[in-house]
Amino acid sequence: GVNRRRPELPKHGWLRQRDWQLQAASCDAEGVVSLQLATASLPSELPDFPWVYEVEVEYRLGRQIELELRVRNCSDTVMPLSFAAHSYFSAIIEQTQVFGLGSGRFLDNTDSLLAKQQVEPQTFFGEVDRVFEGAGGRQRLLTGSQTLDVSGEGCDTLVIWNPGERLAADMKDVGGGYRDYVCVERGMAFADELALAPGDDCVARMVISTAT
Repeated sequence: GVNRRRPELPKHGWLRQRDWQLQAASCDAEGVVSLQLATASLPSELPDFPWVYEVEVEYRLGRQIELELRVRNCSDTVMPLSFAAHSYFSAIIEQTQVFGLGSGRFLDNTDSLLAKQQVEPQTFFGEVDRVFEGAGGRQRLLTGSQTLDVSGEGCDTLVIWNPGERLAADMKDVGGGYRDYVCVERGMAFADELALAPGDDCVARMVISTAT
């Protein structure tokens, strides 16, 4: 979302609209497609974000979806790092439920990030924009048509979002489509934000699979 330190900086950070370069593509004997992409900091960012970094991401697409993100701090000072993988799922929103909310404590982005408590499951009747810090583990997502598991390592923050009818009405690319999807994403943000030492890597992995 909005940069908490400097709201005038790009929403969702630097990499959301960056051009990534395809490094490799392959398909193994089991039909799993692997795509490796990379990007890096730009000189034009330095006045606002005075760190140099390199980023690699690999997607493995088969019976499950795996995402592995690696960020390296190429600077000589500690770099603040937060990220999230914006994973959107087709859903019948009135029937959608999310389990695995950790402690259930969340920051409510519809109410000035006020800390609140959620009792499982998370359901959707109106706008939902919630950040569950340190949730980790595995989330089970019931979409109304299928059951999925979302798990990860090195990405302990859980963000759950759907704009609801009122907000969606003002979003030209959503409108009545809010009924058809939900965002359940993993990352490291807010209290889970990292301080990446010079020369160090951060590695995060997220897996989306059909529940068994």
